[in-house]
Amino acid sequence: MGIVTEITIRLIPKQKHSVALLVPFKLFGDAVAAVPRLMTECGVLPSSLEFMDHASISTVCEFMNTDFPFREAGAHLIIEVEGNSKDAIFEEYVSIGEKSLELGGQEVFVADNRNSREKLWKVRKSIAEALAGIRPVHCMEDVSVPTSAIPELISAANSIAEEERVDILSFGHAGDGNVHITFMNPDYPRNEWKQRLERCLDKLYEITISLGGCITGEHGVGLKRKEAFMRITDPALLKILAGLKSVFDPNRVLNPGKIID
Repeated sequence: MGIVTEITIRLIPKQKHSVALLVPFKLFGDAVAAVPRLMTECGVLPSSLEFMDHASISTVCEFMNTDFPFREAGAHLIIEVEGNSKDAIFEEYVSIGEKSLELGGQEVFVADNRNSREKLWKVRKSIAEALAGIRPVHCMEDVSVPTSAIPELISAANSIAEEERVDILSFGHAGDGNVHITFMNPDYPRNEWKQRLERCLDKLYEITISLGGCITGEHGVGLKRKEAFMRITDPALLKILAGLKSVFDPNRVLNPGKIID
């Protein structure tokens, strides 16, 4: 749209203490349903709340040749809290842990030192790398919905994958509603995979919009989602975007071809 000439950054002091909880759920649906309730019923706002389904964990464990607590669970949540007081953090993670068990968690693993936290986060942060190594023909999406709509979103995504007979895994920043739903090619020829994937994405974007979400919450529209964005976005909004583009970039030389030509 334009050129950035100045950026003002507000720095937040780093918290002295942090604790990460790993909570496996036997049932996938229980883990997904727990996310909005953990955000609203514990009296605590976690600094991170991540979601990993069974397929995500299995893919990483295979890629890293490692194991993981309750590896066969339907899904895992990683919940992190931070603060300057150990006592305050203790109360917070106990509250979250108790609520997690109440909502169907099988166990609560506490990572209260740097080494254990890093081991925990390494698994979560290695999902994309593991996919590239083990399931290279895939499409990782970046949809975002209100946290209360995450259960319906992922349920719908799984139904889409079943309808189109493709593989799927889901993970992401569940605490802010940003979920990386990833469709994977079982073994279809290139053209058939492309057709099935296009149908999967059309359906996924449609349900995302219907739930009050957007088709990209983190990585941007770019070229990958341009056609879908133009198709599903209100024409009035597109007109506004085109007007802004004309003001800042009348000759269309800044990042050409992205969204507004």
